[in-house]
Amino acid sequence: MNKILIGFLLFFCFLLVYAFGTNQEQTDKALLFYQQENYDQAVKEYEIMILEGLNNPYVFYNLSNAYYKIGNIGKASVNIERALRLVPRDKDIQYNRMLLAKLAKEPDPNIAEFIVQEIKFLVSLNEITVIAGVSFAVLAFCFGLYCLKKQKIFFKSSIFFFILFVLSGVLMYIKFNNECIMQEAIVLTDTYVRNKPIKTEEVAFEVFAGRKVIILFELGKWVNIKLLLDGFSGWVDKNSVEKI
Repeated sequence: MNKILIGFLLFFCFLLVYAFGTNQEQTDKALLFYQQENYDQAVKEYEIMILEGLNNPYVFYNLSNAYYKIGNIGKASVNIERALRLVPRDKDIQYNRMLLAKLAKEPDPNIAEFIVQEIKFLVSLNEITVIAGVSFAVLAFCFGLYCLKKQKIFFKSSIFFFILFVLSGVLMYIKFNNECIMQEAIVLTDTYVRNKPIKTEEVAFEVFAGRKVIILFELGKWVNIKLLLDGFSGWVDKNSVEKI
């Protein structure tokens, strides 16, 4: 059993290194621009790294900080959300997300919404996918040994990993639905929301840069959005939002 757990940990660490690997030279260059308060150039360097396929949470985090320094709250919010999806337990990233949400005038979550939010902060989608896959494999292995040897330790192990598999499967479904099925986006600039996808339509309400929304569907140059937490919906120009 100990060998199985050690193998799981080594495999998990390999995945983290593979997923979060960085080009150190590029990272140092971007960080130097940031430290010199040349935030526009820092943004360019971080954006190049991301365009080249880098998927590192701390690159997104630093890019968010650079956008914040030049006053682009919308882009800062997009990138802090992307960082949070990769490392949801990071306290600095959580704090910046909360700060940007306040600047976007996002309402405080109620108790139920707060609980759901805390559950989302437990693990990333990548982590829970690995946990679900490994727990299923170990479950099958332990149950197979129990069928062959009829020893209680393998039966108890099978029950443990079955419970772990079910719980991780439920959490994986929640995370997958939230991050892949439900199209979450960030409002890039202060934007008027209209009841119909027509420029001459009367304004229903205004949303501020950095506000998180759900894209319900698209129609040409327009998207129908729904505000998280308070639930209001309407139409905005497609270019005024960016998907997380």
